[in-house]
Amino acid sequence: MAFGGVILNKDRDYEIGTVKISLTDKAKSDLVYLGIEDQFPAVSVHRQYASTIPEPLEMLAYTEQCIHSFKYKNKPLWAFQFHPEVDRDTLVKRLTIFSQHYTDNTEHLKKVLGSAVETPESNILLGNFVERVLL
Repeated sequence: MAFGGVILNKDRDYEIGTVKISLTDKAKSDLVYLGIEDQFPAVSVHRQYASTIPEPLEMLAYTEQCIHSFKYKNKPLWAFQFHPEVDRDTLVKRLTIFSQHYTDNTEHLKKVLGSAVETPESNILLGNFVERVLL
């Protein structure tokens, strides 16, 4: 929204748990994503999403449902829709605490938590930003 984009809302069938993130060709040479394999797992729990982004932003990562990461062209600004700061254990703890807000019932919670996987590639992205951009 800050750059003129549109944010959409999804009350049902939104991404929750760990999802496979696809990378664009731009991401393959991006400082933050360099060395990250396509289709890496990441934590995603959100109802709001963007399906397009305006200029001067360039998409770096996505799923079928939404754009998950973009960069401001030629500036040191990256954004993530998934949660690179959250690992599987943290996801389990948070979803268990806030299950009434994000899951339909106990069975839905069990299904989401049962399918959750470790997210090591996602979890190194913030470190990549610090080491490769800030330092």
